[in-house]
Amino acid sequence: MSLRSFHIFFIIVSLGLLSFLGAWSVQRALEGSGGFNFALAFCSVIGLAAGLPYLQWFLRKGADANS
Repeated sequence: MSLRSFHIFFIIVSLGLLSFLGAWSVQRALEGSGGFNFALAFCSVIGLAAGLPYLQWFLRKGADANS
């Protein structure tokens, strides 16, 4: 596995974990578990908002280098 492939794999796994963390914390917050879960949900949304464009940029950067 090349370094680039590992990087792509790591980004995708991180985004998946952020998605599950966000869903779990929103569910807990809606059950009434309060502020900390809102903070976790907010942080996971920020991470997804930064990670998805980064993944897109990284994939495009590699495609440009190969052409």
